[in-house]
Amino acid sequence: MGNIISYLWGYSGRNDDPDPDTNLTTRDKIILKTTWKKLTNGKANLQIGMALFLNLFQKHPEYHQLFPFRDLPLDQLPENDRFKAHCITLMYAFSSIIENIDNVQMLEQLLAKQGVNHVSRNVPNKAYLELKEVLMDLFGKSLNELELATWKKFFDYGFGVMIKNADVHRNAY
Repeated sequence: MGNIISYLWGYSGRNDDPDPDTNLTTRDKIILKTTWKKLTNGKANLQIGMALFLNLFQKHPEYHQLFPFRDLPLDQLPENDRFKAHCITLMYAFSSIIENIDNVQMLEQLLAKQGVNHVSRNVPNKAYLELKEVLMDLFGKSLNELELATWKKFFDYGFGVMIKNADVHRNAY
């Protein structure tokens, strides 16, 4: 259908050829932006951040030890302002990444920064892959199969950039 419209009215601006760096198509980027808005609407931003960390800490308690609120039991975290601030910081970082999804150079810088920033906190590379699993489980409660497949594709790329840059930073010091 898109080809017919493009033929009749000229180029539609949509390109479903994957970007050579990200492997994301224009359709993928639209799905990511649209679903991100749906997932983070209003107070859901804090709620998703808290659910993400709580699920991560439940599945992988060793990562709770990497945070300044490591001495608090999981059931007390949702009431802790330091924990909530970290959840919101994470969600702002995700939002910045999604907002820049059309600018590959900026996107890669934002992702690289996340990877490098977590080296000094002793976050192992496997944590990114385990975080991806938690995100996929969490998003799976709200998204359809196509949307989830698109997020998986994005996470494969994004966490790959983060890991690559974390490794470069680790090996430089």
